[in-house]
Amino acid sequence: MPWDLDIQKTMNGENNNVADRFNTGKPQLTFNALGAEIQKLEAEVWAFGAEKYAAGNWLKGCSVMKSADSLQRHLTSYLNGEDIDAETKLSTLGHIICSAKILAQGHIMGFDDRPKEVQHE
Repeated sequence: MPWDLDIQKTMNGENNNVADRFNTGKPQLTFNALGAEIQKLEAEVWAFGAEKYAAGNWLKGCSVMKSADSLQRHLTSYLNGEDIDAETKLSTLGHIICSAKILAQGHIMGFDDRPKEVQHE
């Protein structure tokens, strides 16, 4: 049976040969909801970063303040009319998306170097 027909049966509750999922009442999150164009902008920036630094380098985490500076720099560039980043020739919006994720990763990894008076436990 073709794969897409099997999926359709599963979605209709007709296929008992698949793993159980208990998602009733939970938000149905999917990368498909992000939109292909947005994913492309982001992926191009990640690919550039992989060449410049190393694939997945950002997952190590880094200074929240340095990441925030980068995010603010890209956001300011965009707000000032720069749709394409001068260095990479890629979308400034793609850089904003990636910079926000790098900032979040740094925070999650414990690299929060914001001034102590603004940090919360």
